[in-house]
Amino acid sequence: MSNLEQEIKDYWNNQPCNVKHGTSEVGTREFFNEVTAKRFRAEPHNLDFPQFHQYRGKRVLEIGCGIGTDAQQFAQNGAHYVGIDLSDESLTLAKQRFEVFDLKGSTNNLIPVYQLDHSVGSSWSSKFVGGEGANYRGWYLNAYEQDVGNINEETFSAMSFGFDSSALAVRDMYTGEIKDPSDWTERFTYTKSYGSPFMSFSGMWGQVNSTDTFEYSTMYKPNNWYAQLGVMYSITDFDSGLVEDVDNITSMYGVAGWANNNVNLYLGVKPTVIDGELDLRVPTSVSSTGVMSYTNAKADMTGEPISYVGAQYNLTNSADKFGNVHNLRVNGAVDQYGDSKIGAFYEFTF
Repeated sequence: MSNLEQEIKDYWNNQPCNVKHGTSEVGTREFFNEVTAKRFRAEPHNLDFPQFHQYRGKRVLEIGCGIGTDAQQFAQNGAHYVGIDLSDESLTLAKQRFEVFDLKGSTNNLIPVYQLDHSVGSSWSSKFVGGEGANYRGWYLNAYEQDVGNINEETFSAMSFGFDSSALAVRDMYTGEIKDPSDWTERFTYTKSYGSPFMSFSGMWGQVNSTDTFEYSTMYKPNNWYAQLGVMYSITDFDSGLVEDVDNITSMYGVAGWANNNVNLYLGVKPTVIDGELDLRVPTSVSSTGVMSYTNAKADMTGEPISYVGAQYNLTNSADKFGNVHNLRVNGAVDQYGDSKIGAFYEFTF
């Protein structure tokens, strides 16, 4: 960090934005209510222009969230909110705001709740494109054209390809069964996904296009109990704007549980960024002639782990007279913030 960047960080740490708008004890519900009231009295357009209600169910990343005044509006209107800021003190107050108002949010995690549906040993990055797809003796492939929903009706070539250590194991030439199975399974996966699992920005900030993710995971399963640990290295393709550069992002996840042929009970930690930054051009002042001045700054993408629990149950898993396998699976999961998902999945294998 340069001397100028440190000076900017120290400045906002010493006096977080709008912290003087409240007269009650800093960090209390009364304090945050006072800050919010004064902010929107002085700047009423900031209450109307963002149209917070339009972001219900959508993922929002706010770069420069301050002490969370707008963050509260997004979260209360049902957005899946993530905020980052250069100032550690501002982030601390933003987290306190979410705690006192019992809101759901995070400082770095955009992993959606549907990805908490986790099958034993599966790679996490493949969930960015809907799962591992076809599986043949330890080799996995899922590739399709994804409708990206823009007015030009463009599509994106999503793909996940990988293999695990069973692909290299010695098998019986007639049955295909592994002759000497191991309690350990290592898996390598490459995934190309639309957008980014860790950030979302557009407009003057630039535009996230796609992400290439390389993943390694290892699982230990000596019996019905299992434990899995994975690390992902993600390279973001984007068009620059006020976001000038995105570091390659390293994240880790873990999951453990108990499973048999019909039931899978598990708990884990979502992918958590352990290394990665955004390089930004932040507006810092306006001259008397209306010329905006910018300062280069960095926003740290690392954050706190988010835990979850989940369950899967196979209602049917049978083969017909032609050897086709029919499977109906129900699943549910909930994270530590209370975001939950219940669903059903039908699988036909031939």
